[in-house]
Amino acid sequence: MRRRVACVGAALAACCLAGAAWAADPLDPVVKPTKASQIAAKDAVLSRADLGTKWAGNAVANPSSKLPVCPAQHPSYHDLTVSGHAETVFVLQTSGITVDSDAQVLQSPAVVASTFTRMLGPKLSTCLRYNLVKTGVPASAVGAVTKLALPVVGEHSAAYRVTVNEGSILADFIFLGSGRTQMFLNIVAPVSQKAKITALERRLTQLLVTRTA
Repeated sequence: MRRRVACVGAALAACCLAGAAWAADPLDPVVKPTKASQIAAKDAVLSRADLGTKWAGNAVANPSSKLPVCPAQHPSYHDLTVSGHAETVFVLQTSGITVDSDAQVLQSPAVVASTFTRMLGPKLSTCLRYNLVKTGVPASAVGAVTKLALPVVGEHSAAYRVTVNEGSILADFIFLGSGRTQMFLNIVAPVSQKAKITALERRLTQLLVTRTA
């Protein structure tokens, strides 16, 4: 079971921004990194110190700036400028839990608010399912998408859960925004770890919004 969770977890983490599954197009955000914003993004994402010494993982070398899209919902992000971007992925092998954190620094708090409106459209659930299939998860394994009732954190927040493999695996996608920083937190775990990941999500979301630019 843990090996299966790890494999599906990697695919689910990859689909959060759907980077590998999509080629660049004119609707993508513009990427113009600055030194200050890159430092802010790297400071915002999770580290092993935030999770504990039993977690294994590191920073993603070339994180994708692709935001959640699919044929059913493909808004334009061409007016966004990403000046800082960082991503880390960690795995707790003993529990089969994968945690992916991603931070993008944009032009202003107003732009972050606009981005949220576009991302959290009525077809977001369809996009989450679609992108899972694009990353290799069988369509028959992707189950229901529900909105989670996590405490509101930061200026903007929303959370969704996708069930996989007949509910045996939970994939949670959390969207956060504060200041000029847009953040994504993806946690994948076996259903047996449900209580643990709920507590983990509450702690990590509170932590992440304290680090925004």
